[in-house]
Amino acid sequence: MYLGAGAAVVEAGKILLVRRHDIDVWEMPGGLVEPGEAPWEAAIRECLEESGLQVEVEELSGMYHRRAKDIVVMVFRCRRVSGEPRPTEEAREVGWFGFDSLPDNMVEVSRERASDVGRRVAARLVTQEGRSNSDLREAAGIPTHEQPWWTRTGRTRPNVRCVIRRGDEILCAPAREPGADIDFYYLPGGGIDFGERSADALRREVREETGQELTDVRLLGVLENTFTWTGDPHHTIEFVYEARVVDDSFYSRAAIVISEPGIDFPAQWRPLDAFDPLTAPLYPEGLLELLR
Repeated sequence: MYLGAGAAVVEAGKILLVRRHDIDVWEMPGGLVEPGEAPWEAAIRECLEESGLQVEVEELSGMYHRRAKDIVVMVFRCRRVSGEPRPTEEAREVGWFGFDSLPDNMVEVSRERASDVGRRVAARLVTQEGRSNSDLREAAGIPTHEQPWWTRTGRTRPNVRCVIRRGDEILCAPAREPGADIDFYYLPGGGIDFGERSADALRREVREETGQELTDVRLLGVLENTFTWTGDPHHTIEFVYEARVVDDSFYSRAAIVISEPGIDFPAQWRPLDAFDPLTAPLYPEGLLELLR
C-alpha cells in the first residue's frame, strides 16, 4: 500500500488547484509521501513544488483509499504563509476556483475530494455561528460514538490518542478482544468528528472519557494502524498528541475511569517498560517506539 498527501488551500471561499504538465487535469497539489517523511510534511512540500506557495497545515480534511492503485491519500487543509500562485516545473497553470465552479477537466476522485473540502468549510462556518460539531451531526442524523472505536469497521477512520505522563508512567486502560487470553492497552482518545480539528477532537474525547480539560497540547506524530477485531479488518490513522491535565489533583487520584460507550474501563498509570508486544501490547502499533 502507498501513502499520498494532498494540500487543500482555501482562501476567500475558493480552493487552489494546479493543472499538471503530464496530464491535462486540474487537481489539488499533492503526491506520494517520501520515505522518512510525515504525510503533512509531504503536503507542504508538494504544494510548494507545484504551486509556489509556502503553506502550513491546519487540520486533516479527509482520507481516501483508492483500491485500484492501493493508495491511501490524506488531504490536509492548509493556510498560505507566503508566496503567490505561479506555474512551476510540475504545473503549467495554477488558479483559485469556487467550490460551485470547479473546472470540467478534473478526475472524478479529485473533484470529490475538493467538494468534501468545501462541505467541511461550510460546516465550520455554521459551527462558528454557535452550533457545535455534535449539534451538526445530530441535526444531520449522524450518530455520535454509538459503539467503541475498535469495533467500527468498513472504512479508514481518523483517530486521536492522548499521551498523559506521570513521571515515567503513562495513563492507559486495558481491554480484551473476545476469546483472547491477554489484555491490550490503549490511550484516551477516539474518532475525529466531521468538520472537527484533530486537536479539538482530542480535547473533546478526553473530556468525555475522563471529565478533564487539557493544556500544553502538542502533536507527537501520526501512526497508521491495521488490525482485526473478532475477525473483521480495521484501518485507522492515529494522531498521537501529548498533553497535561489542567487539574493537578488528577495525577494523585486513587481511581481513574475511561468511559467508552456502554462500558467503563479502570485506567492505570503504567511505565513504558511494562508493555510487551506479546504479553502486554500497547496499541496502536508503533506507539511504544514513538514514546521512547
